[in-house]
Amino acid sequence: MKRVFISILMAGIFCITAVNAQEEIVIPHTGEKVFVKTFNKREEMSELVLSKKFTGESLETSKVFNVEANASFMEIILSGATKSGRIFIKLVKPDGKDLKIIDIDSASDVRWSKSFNLKDEPGSYSGEWKLIINTEKADGSYRLHISTW
Repeated sequence: MKRVFISILMAGIFCITAVNAQEEIVIPHTGEKVFVKTFNKREEMSELVLSKKFTGESLETSKVFNVEANASFMEIILSGATKSGRIFIKLVKPDGKDLKIIDIDSASDVRWSKSFNLKDEPGSYSGEWKLIINTEKADGSYRLHISTW
């Protein structure tokens, strides 16, 4: 049985959630076609959410997280904003190469996302990842959301 739920988040933006489906869905009123991959209860999903609010701090820290070898897909969403100062965030893959470096300052709010099919490059993304955070008198915050399934 397939069920599809479409919710309006803001004017013209839809959030689509489907259960037990992998199909093309057409967005009403726009005719835009999107492909939806959903989970069935047998698939494993893992999520990590890190967030922090800074009030003028300058610091350097790092965190590690692991991506399981049996994961098929990965999604990373990183967002942040500052009133003053800077927040630098670097994501380092298990092979030691930088995936992304984000510089968050008061010029604009930042939202970046990336999705991977981990089966396209077996072994490239599984293992220990590193998150490096540097702040310079930052009055702001960041949020990192990582999902694997």
